[in-house]
Amino acid sequence: MNRFAVLLTSLMFSLHSASEINNRAFLNEIFLGCNSGSGPDYELLVNMVGTGGVFEYCGCAVNKLSKSMQTKDLLKLGLDSLAASRGNVNNLSDEALAKMLQNENFSNAISVCLAKVVDN
Repeated sequence: MNRFAVLLTSLMFSLHSASEINNRAFLNEIFLGCNSGSGPDYELLVNMVGTGGVFEYCGCAVNKLSKSMQTKDLLKLGLDSLAASRGNVNNLSDEALAKMLQNENFSNAISVCLAKVVDN
């Protein structure tokens, strides 16, 4: 999945250590990675919530992550997941997904935002 490539690309941006991520370019890359439109997971999401729902979900997730994580922690999560996928940015392994979901801030953002768009 492209979200890992997005996180790696974002390494060129400054690592801000505040409790909230305010780097617009970094957040935009995460949003674009979320809404990349590739793979069976993306198609399943589109079928569940529609194209507009995917935009809402990605915006919600980026917003939640920006308010609950630091840049360095989100980058580390992406890099750890990339390592678990053996560097394959186009195919997220079950192990990589499990690593990401073990992070409370990440899993909370995913569950809250997915529930929000599914319930609409």
